[in-house]
Amino acid sequence: MPMFNRETGVLNQAVLQSWQRYDIRRILAENWDTLAPKLEGKLHLFCGTEDQFRLNESFVLLRDFLRSKGSSAVCELIEGRTHSDLYRPHPLYPEGLPTRMYSEMAAKFEAHAGGKSN
Repeated sequence: MPMFNRETGVLNQAVLQSWQRYDIRRILAENWDTLAPKLEGKLHLFCGTEDQFRLNESFVLLRDFLRSKGSSAVCELIEGRTHSDLYRPHPLYPEGLPTRMYSEMAAKFEAHAGGKSN
């Protein structure tokens, strides 16, 4: 079912209601005291400014919410990127986003594991 009428712009309240359970910002807001400590230092979000599904708009709302809570989340809005080409090489990640993600996660793991005795 469409979320809104493309001709009139009228929102379908039943569809909006059914999607609320997937609203990450809403879930975080309702459970912030429990989730914040578990997510500390673990969120790194990426979105293109030209997302075909307009996720960039939701991304900005989530980013602003996280900032208002003083979260350490890193939220990167990648200029000119869409839902389809976000992962392709870019000046911020010349070898592609998956390679950058893997490298950053591996570095965090190594830093954490390096401080432990075996």
